[in-house]
Amino acid sequence: MTRYHLLVLAYGITLLLLLQVIATLVESVYVLELLGTGLDIRAAAVLFLLSPVLLLLLGRQAPGAAIWIFGLALIAARAATPMLGTSGRLLTSGIGAAAGLMLLPLLLARQPEVSGQPGWPLALGLGLAVGGSILLRTLGFSFDLSLTSGGAWIGWALGALLLALLPRFAGGSTSPAASPAGGAFWPAVGLVMALTLAYFALAAPAVIARWTQGNYRAIVALVSLAWLGTAALAAWRPSLLERLPRSGLDLWNALFLFALLGTILAHRVAFPATPDAAPVVVGAPTAAQQLPLYAMLLLSPVILLDAMALAGKLVGASPLRLAGGFAVGALLLLVLVFVHIFSNTWGYVPPVSPFFRNKFWLPYLVPTLLLAFAAWRAWAPRAASAAPTAPLAYALLSCALLTGTLWGVWRTGRVVAAPPADPNRLVVMTYNIQQGVDGGGERAQDRQLALMRRANADVIALQESDSARVSLGNVDLALYYAHHLGYHGYYGPKTVAGTYGTAILSRYPLENARSVFTYSDKDEDGTAEVELVADGQRFTIYNVHPDGSPAAKLACVQSAIDRSAGRERVVVLGDFNAREGQPPYQAIDGIFQDAWMTAYPTGIDENGLDMSGTKRIDHIFVSADLRVLGAAYVPKPESATDHPAHWAVLGW
Repeated sequence: MTRYHLLVLAYGITLLLLLQVIATLVESVYVLELLGTGLDIRAAAVLFLLSPVLLLLLGRQAPGAAIWIFGLALIAARAATPMLGTSGRLLTSGIGAAAGLMLLPLLLARQPEVSGQPGWPLALGLGLAVGGSILLRTLGFSFDLSLTSGGAWIGWALGALLLALLPRFAGGSTSPAASPAGGAFWPAVGLVMALTLAYFALAAPAVIARWTQGNYRAIVALVSLAWLGTAALAAWRPSLLERLPRSGLDLWNALFLFALLGTILAHRVAFPATPDAAPVVVGAPTAAQQLPLYAMLLLSPVILLDAMALAGKLVGASPLRLAGGFAVGALLLLVLVFVHIFSNTWGYVPPVSPFFRNKFWLPYLVPTLLLAFAAWRAWAPRAASAAPTAPLAYALLSCALLTGTLWGVWRTGRVVAAPPADPNRLVVMTYNIQQGVDGGGERAQDRQLALMRRANADVIALQESDSARVSLGNVDLALYYAHHLGYHGYYGPKTVAGTYGTAILSRYPLENARSVFTYSDKDEDGTAEVELVADGQRFTIYNVHPDGSPAAKLACVQSAIDRSAGRERVVVLGDFNAREGQPPYQAIDGIFQDAWMTAYPTGIDENGLDMSGTKRIDHIFVSADLRVLGAAYVPKPESATDHPAHWAVLGW
């Protein structure tokens, strides 16, 4: 590798580590907030993300020592993060995010002279960061492998490599473009918006699959191929892209914006407005709904061209000039994170949050518009540019990332579950997994997986599995569990709908999967409904998770009752948020059997576990043509979540 490509690698590692610590910070804050953590934690997180304002203290010169200080802080904080609990991760990821948001502008300020457009090293580094993030998440089945305890060594290795590369910035001479033409404000804002779009979705394509119920393998492979391929082309023949006229870049950005919004809006739901309104049923996506998705994926590498143009305006600028744009960009990032979260939790922070109901598109529209505007101001087409002197090195690294991603995609989601021990029985399980954390807010996906294996259920209904969004680290828990169990899976209501994730995993193939939306006044109530055939018998499964007012809960339960009318072998299970004696429970208990009370009429099992009376809100109800052969609850904290796990053995 030449020095040019060492600069690219330094930017790539910096941006990858920055994406990782920002995602971990937001996830940690959200998880602790679920547990009622005090406002001081959130206030500290806000201060972490606003660190670029400290660039004002560095004045007109970017000291090399500052690069060492913030570089070492980012490396150490990121390396320590996987080894800590949630509170510890909150602190280290916050320090890492603050350091990374300071380090990035300082690297631009002290970037050594390069041939051709000075913005290409950062843009190519962004391509590597996104490609690397996709690889790590694919290998970890949507978890970033380097942020797990088993993959923590990867973070140390990346940190050591970045440490070896920092002297090229800290000790080198800066580019002759020490006073770049034009302002630095909009280029800096635009660059943070490019990073925001990568963080929100593109660096974790499992998120996009959950927007659309699209093909996970195709989406991941296409994003990786598009980004790494475009970046490799830029490293080999940058002039092919630099000759693009301003109107061409504007058109590309506009098409990407329309495709991105089209991808989200095509799956938007018009929710029932009143408790007695008819439910809205959403089936498999149509070809027309998938068209904007694949157009968006193919168009998304325009962000690399935007980043090149924007970074070129910032190389050699003083910290004083960079402070305003990066500080405002960081503030916008923070606001957009809250907008993203409020589109899901719109009923919890009135009077602010209700405005964001069903506006999942908004946190994507704003950064894309700002990025396109900043790139429009910065773009200056050139007839020719000197190509990097070692494009082969970049091409080889890109191929390695792409090959690893394709291998990881191939092995993800294969259905290899063993046949049931007794084909004349069906074990059904309901499990509110609280986004994969336990009652203390610690990650618990492996303990939850172990409990699923212990139950050996044929059908598993998950609630609160909607972690494939920024508030939960862009992790697809339904995909993770389905892969490790070797089960078929239906995610249920798409994340654009703002529900809490009613996924269904099954040893048997799932048929006629659909999502049913009922009236809601706090959280969107989306029921996952599937059919399956076991031992030649057809079953219909409803996974419910109603919330909000009593009227909203009753509307959800009544919908399942109405839709199951005339069907045989029906199972309605989930987190009902209703206890014995309350209207939703009474409504369904009058028609179906409560599996627990059928197995144990006193509500107490043979081991003395007392789940009688009002102790339960997680229930399994079955139609009269099914026999309840046994039932079990695993109470918390043994359940590794804030709910008990519950399963039942059914016969016919």
